[in-house]
Amino acid sequence: MESYGRFAGVYDVFMDNVNYREWADYIIETLAQDGIRDGLVLELGCGDGTLWNVDRDKIPEQMEIVVSDISDGMLRDARRTIGADDSRFRFRVFDAGRIPYDEDSFDLVIANHVLFYCEDIPKVCKEVKRVLKPGGRFVCSTYGNDHMREVSELVQKFDDRIVLAAKNLYERFGKENGEEILVNRFVYKLKKPKANDVIVFLPNGNEKSHYYVKRVIGVPGDKIQIKNGA
Repeated sequence: MESYGRFAGVYDVFMDNVNYREWADYIIETLAQDGIRDGLVLELGCGDGTLWNVDRDKIPEQMEIVVSDISDGMLRDARRTIGADDSRFRFRVFDAGRIPYDEDSFDLVIANHVLFYCEDIPKVCKEVKRVLKPGGRFVCSTYGNDHMREVSELVQKFDDRIVLAAKNLYERFGKENGEEILVNRFVYKLKKPKANDVIVFLPNGNEKSHYYVKRVIGVPGDKIQIKNGA
């Protein structure tokens, strides 16, 4: 926990290259596409809360957003950034591997450059899956190999007491392997799949089988046009 507290002091240095505008736009677009206007959203590893200040006026007034972090220092920064007077936000300190909410609680779970820090990524994925509502969505981001190496070196130069990890974080969950890790850990619970949804499932509920990944091309009532036999 001490290392996380020290890290709070150099958070701006570490996150300098994160495009919050594009990330915030994507989150807002996801909320709109999924029709989430009065739902419950969870952010894991909220950092200093900058994400929620980019387009605050576009966040539905009925929304409830839980911003969480394992670090007290980070959460203090997030509370200062967002402000304690916005009733849409709740601030919680907890480990992403032990989310203190019931099953089927959240419409959307967000993890922005977070999963590679988690000691037990499969456990975090299991927890996210547990607290997501049927049809809920998990949105996360990460770095590629080259970018993460540069950031690690930058943080070390700023304060050599900060060790981001004993092994390369981008090898734990990065751009190159993140999709495979998520596919191997998630079975998405869908109420009403839509065209172009990607679903991950176990055939016949057999937990020892390989996961199947399929894209929905249409649901009953849709007209599907086939071209050139494709």
